[in-house]
Amino acid sequence: MVRPQPVRCTLWVHDTNSTKEDVIINWDLFPKNEIQVGNLAEVVAVDVGHGGRDLGEGHEKPAKRFLFIVGKPSSDVKIKKPNLQISLSSDIANAFGFKNFMQVEVTMVDKDTVTASHVELAIRDEYLSRSDMWRLVMSELHDKAVYKGQKLLFLGTIKARVTHVYHEGKRVPSAHFGPSTKPIFRSESARYVLFVQMCQEMWEFDITGSGEIYFDKMILGFLPDLFKRWHEKKAHHLVSVVLFARMYDDEKKDPTNYNDYYRVVVSETASLAWGAMLQDLKKEFRVFWRDLAMHSTRRVSDAGGSNKLVLRRPCPAKTGNILEALSLASSQFSMENVDRDLVRTGLSIVIITGGTGIFLVPYDLLISTTEMLTSNGMGIDLVCLSPPPLHSVPVFQVKVPGEKYPEPGFHPDGTFTTEQNQYTYAVPTWVDVSYWESEANIAMGIRRGFMPQAKMYSLQMMGIMENEMDNIALPYLPPGHQVQARGEPRQGYSPFAKMSRDLPITKEEQERFQWMDDYDEEVFRPVGMSKPRKRDSPPKPRAEAPVPERRAPLRLPFHVASQGPLKAEASTGFTAEHVTSGGHRENATKPQKEERSQPIPIKQAEKGKERAETPRGRVDVLQAASIVKQAGPKLDLSNTPEVTKTLSPKSALSPWLISVNPWKPSASQTKGLGRWQHIYPHPSRMSDVKWKSLCTPAVVPLTTECFPTAAQLASEYHESPYTITHESELLRELVALRLAHGFQFVVGKAVAKAVACPALKDLNVFDPGFLTTDGAMVVMSLGNTIHQIQRLGGGDVEVKRFVRKPTADASGDSLYNMFMRTSLAEDYEPQQVMLRTRRDEYNWNYVDSYLAGDHAFDDQLRFWRARFVLIPVEQPAATTHSAEDNEEEIRIEGIRKFTQVLQRYRQGEKRKGQDANPLDIIYQTRDPSAVVAAELDPLLETDSTQRRLIDEDRFRRANLDLQRLAQQIQGDRGVRMEDRRWHLRLHYNCFIGSEMTTWLMENFSDVETREEAVELGNELMQKGFFVHVERRHAYRDGHMFYQLGDEYRHESRRGWFGRKEKSVPSTPSASKDAAPMRVVLSKVLLYDVDHRKRSDRPEFVSLSYDRLHNPDNCYHIRLDWMNVTGKLIEDAVVSWATMVNKYGLKLVEVPIREASAVNEVNPLRAPYLVRLAQAPPSGAEVVFDGESLGPHTKTDPQFYQKAILRRFGYVLDMEAAKNFPSNVEVVYSWGKPDYRYTQYIHRSGLVLAQITDTGDFLLLANRLYTPMDKIEEDRRGMISPLVRAHDSTERLTPEDIKDKLEQFCGDAEGLKRFYDTKETGPVANLGESIPSFGLPPASPSVGPLEKK
Repeated sequence: MVRPQPVRCTLWVHDTNSTKEDVIINWDLFPKNEIQVGNLAEVVAVDVGHGGRDLGEGHEKPAKRFLFIVGKPSSDVKIKKPNLQISLSSDIANAFGFKNFMQVEVTMVDKDTVTASHVELAIRDEYLSRSDMWRLVMSELHDKAVYKGQKLLFLGTIKARVTHVYHEGKRVPSAHFGPSTKPIFRSESARYVLFVQMCQEMWEFDITGSGEIYFDKMILGFLPDLFKRWHEKKAHHLVSVVLFARMYDDEKKDPTNYNDYYRVVVSETASLAWGAMLQDLKKEFRVFWRDLAMHSTRRVSDAGGSNKLVLRRPCPAKTGNILEALSLASSQFSMENVDRDLVRTGLSIVIITGGTGIFLVPYDLLISTTEMLTSNGMGIDLVCLSPPPLHSVPVFQVKVPGEKYPEPGFHPDGTFTTEQNQYTYAVPTWVDVSYWESEANIAMGIRRGFMPQAKMYSLQMMGIMENEMDNIALPYLPPGHQVQARGEPRQGYSPFAKMSRDLPITKEEQERFQWMDDYDEEVFRPVGMSKPRKRDSPPKPRAEAPVPERRAPLRLPFHVASQGPLKAEASTGFTAEHVTSGGHRENATKPQKEERSQPIPIKQAEKGKERAETPRGRVDVLQAASIVKQAGPKLDLSNTPEVTKTLSPKSALSPWLISVNPWKPSASQTKGLGRWQHIYPHPSRMSDVKWKSLCTPAVVPLTTECFPTAAQLASEYHESPYTITHESELLRELVALRLAHGFQFVVGKAVAKAVACPALKDLNVFDPGFLTTDGAMVVMSLGNTIHQIQRLGGGDVEVKRFVRKPTADASGDSLYNMFMRTSLAEDYEPQQVMLRTRRDEYNWNYVDSYLAGDHAFDDQLRFWRARFVLIPVEQPAATTHSAEDNEEEIRIEGIRKFTQVLQRYRQGEKRKGQDANPLDIIYQTRDPSAVVAAELDPLLETDSTQRRLIDEDRFRRANLDLQRLAQQIQGDRGVRMEDRRWHLRLHYNCFIGSEMTTWLMENFSDVETREEAVELGNELMQKGFFVHVERRHAYRDGHMFYQLGDEYRHESRRGWFGRKEKSVPSTPSASKDAAPMRVVLSKVLLYDVDHRKRSDRPEFVSLSYDRLHNPDNCYHIRLDWMNVTGKLIEDAVVSWATMVNKYGLKLVEVPIREASAVNEVNPLRAPYLVRLAQAPPSGAEVVFDGESLGPHTKTDPQFYQKAILRRFGYVLDMEAAKNFPSNVEVVYSWGKPDYRYTQYIHRSGLVLAQITDTGDFLLLANRLYTPMDKIEEDRRGMISPLVRAHDSTERLTPEDIKDKLEQFCGDAEGLKRFYDTKETGPVANLGESIPSFGLPPASPSVGPLEKK
């Protein structure tokens, strides 16, 4: 193909505000046969001073190459700017170094030659599900040119930034996003959990580096380096730091006798506070071993009957509790759909260890942890502070049940088997390992390659001022030690040859030393070097020179312990890089133990067993495992293995764990990256620190090539197909939901061969039309689950599910006993956690039917859920309200405005006009349980009475008959007239203003709007038709109480004490034999979060809201959604928060579960217990019921605790289930109340509190809410609007709030004075205006005023 000739143009630069186009080009400059809409063109600056040619080598080019897609020609631009040749936006020009009026060359290029292999994007301060990422790529990147630094805007609200573009494994400034391009999404606002393994090595010295202990190396080196890089990237992570250790008996007689400890030092703290994190870690390190030793030390009796203390010590990193720690983390993040954080995306688990990356683990725990991590899409970063070893890492050393291992010792073939050969070695695909070394040490020549070393305790413990040059004793090898020859000795220097010259040793000993050199020569032989000649047999001891039973140890002077250059570099494991020569050793020795020891040769694996199948090699025919016929060639399954109900333990390791020979891995074994293979643009070395993953964790890629073979599908998977009827967009919704749950598209040659569909080989999953035709098929996988989805003719979608069978003899879920100390706890507490072996299988058939519209909202569905509360706070100073309104009325007005917004954008038929109380919220001044117990009638779900008059009875404002109007208002079709109580004041026979407004609008033919109804109401008040109960307000469309005037009030049948007689009792206690009545305290509606119609699909969430509300308590909102864009939900929440803030209400996200149950979902957190230093007296509270005119008292054992919480700014959040009457069925729209204790929340939104049955307080920091005052002022512009909407003048922290309450509760004298105060006494002062028994007076209001 002939390359088009470049066209020289004069470049213009235009402002981004003038036009939305990035590139404007004059089509007349190009031949008509070369330029078309959709062509790819490149712009390259030329140097006029060099003859119009690009600068050659040795000269810096004035600009980089910029690629763009040719758009439609604009006739307006041609008319307004006839001299324009090409114009770029200022953002692009600045990014590529283009200047205005610069000479450039524009050339049409072939897309295939510049297609990017990977495009890396960064997101910050927003939640973006993987389905949203897929839609973003389809809309903003597919078949377009991308460049580094490009800013993307999707749906007008989702923001992303292109950070790197890769072409053939190399970074390029610009490229084309083609069908084979793989997007990589990285988050700059993720959740991090840093696990620090406090193993034995953490207290040892780094003898190959700076000489400091490894913990200091971490706290003074690695963590500051990590936090510095976070700061440079302006990352906003939420960080937890956990120290964990396993303590063994010092005698180590029983390896199973240990205790596991976890210490949460930092709990979900903003990454900006990294200085405080380091200080906390330093303080904890000083006492960590002491605290564990004191807690784990036990007293035992010896054989003589005397007691002794058995001290426990940290175990080595190899035998630590690393998998248990990962299981805790996976359980913490396995319910990411609940309490969804709307400003953070992604999570990362980092394990910092002093080991080398090899771990001895139990088989069952390895399998269960692997399945949980792969199913939840979690990747692990392992940071080792020790130098890398000479074998593949990371590697798990495990004994597979049923596997036959060779017996240790010598074998007839001349090989020698040690204890290390009694295990299977598996490399996990879900761990990325890094070996960190400080830049200062690297600059000094200290590298992270392998270095032979000997740990000598006496030498390490010498003080810096000590100058004793004692010799260090090293024992000889035991008598009769046999060494297998592995090759000829290397010519030149030999360390043992030098010993033979310097020390008086026999010829026999010299030969033995030589055989050791031969062995080392074979082990550390560089790749490509010819193998030395192997001798026939090892040397035998001479008969005439018998070896004595014990010999004097070989003594070396102190200076011999110094080490020379490195001998070898460590293998990288995944990249199959073998040992390379790095010089020779000088004076290097290995310490020998007194017991008998043997060299460990690398045992050659048998042919056929050396290589394990790679994930890519497993990909075969999916059709073979299917029982449903499809088009394509038939497969011969005659040789398919026998189908079993369970997996063998060996088969269960793959594909997420690759069995290898760690000392000699094959190239195919080291390529397995599992689900994460498409986030690596190029291979990485093990010795490199994976800073990208440590600073900006990647989300699970959207595509993968990992797939099982046909034989594995037939023998290891269960299949369950089903068919559903679809509409035009159902198939895309099914795919989007699976992506949101962690599924990946399976692409590549393997899946094309598997389903006998060649089109899948080059399937472009980012093409907006790839699922729109009949026969379209896509294969998706998540861990051990595979879904094959195909669009059939006739409006059907076929889904085939393949679920992997469980492992044979699996132990099932197990209880894990440990000791946990959370961030505020004073000591380690025993705790039991259920370690799950498998993730619960999702009922996808039910979910797909729900998406198709066959099922309504059901709690069985795994919705994304978030709970919000409106907390009453002080009125903002900048807002203005009516002077006659108090704070309570202003807050009610805020709730009214909020419900009007919900009504405006709810799904379904809307009411006429703007209803003042569209959601029929009942306002009370008591807690919900007291209202249910006292006044049940307003809460019962009954059919509302039709209150609209017939047309001939409707009124007109002209010639209005007030007596007839009063009769109709008080009739069966009139406004509800009830006795209503507000606080301690009772108002007789009154109505609510908003209900009257609705009645006037419906029953006056010439009143069309609520504004006209309010105007009519004020006219009626001026005529004395009705008045406000306290004569404080004019007529308003809100929750105001009004009474008819005396001359218009019709007397109704009344009983004793002036109360209306009721045919149905108002409390359930009057109907003991009847079935429990059902009271629903919240309702649900479908709310449109995309009322501006920015999305290409419906965006509705299920919104639950309170029916009953006390203005002094929290108002509750709960969101449940599925396949809804998270950023649109955040935008809706931001708009709500901004609106209600003007009315003294703060919108805060809170956990769905109660504070006392937090450790059930997050084992790393626990509520903080605060006890009262002085027990309160028996409390009493003034209460009312629906049948009593006056107050009466009842015993409330938590009365004083509630008063304490009110004093410190807490308001009621959610009542306990036991507070409601037992003979009333109380439910919410989302289920029955299940809180064990009543929960309160601080007005700041930072702390949750509960009162236990014993009268103690449980406090828990609300980590879902981050106020603006926690963020630096100069970074305000980078914070999400959801955070900025909650700016606070007080700079409070959860710790400050906790300390104030704890200090008050610890003061016994202060508590006594508090109990004796008038405001918190057993009976509050009710005032002197208690209504007398008798008929209600004619005055508008009767009742006592509340003491404030």
